[in-house]
Amino acid sequence: MQAANPKALLFFVAILPQFVTPGGDVALQILVLAASSIAIELAVLSLYALAAARARLLARDARFGAALDATSGALLVFAGIGLAALRP
Repeated sequence: MQAANPKALLFFVAILPQFVTPGGDVALQILVLAASSIAIELAVLSLYALAAARARLLARDARFGAALDATSGALLVFAGIGLAALRP
């Protein structure tokens, strides 16, 4: 995922050299940093996938859908009241 993201590439080009010791084995250091980054991204994206799977199950529940509709409607009503109160 990071290789396709230009912002991530710029981030690594700007930040990565600060963590590489010039006197050491640069290739090994970059390999360790890349492996660490991939492991962290894998963990984060896996958590996103688990959360999405759970949300999908919740979205199928009729009671949850009704509660979500009621909450969303109430928030929109309160936002409208707030906007009306701000109007001079």
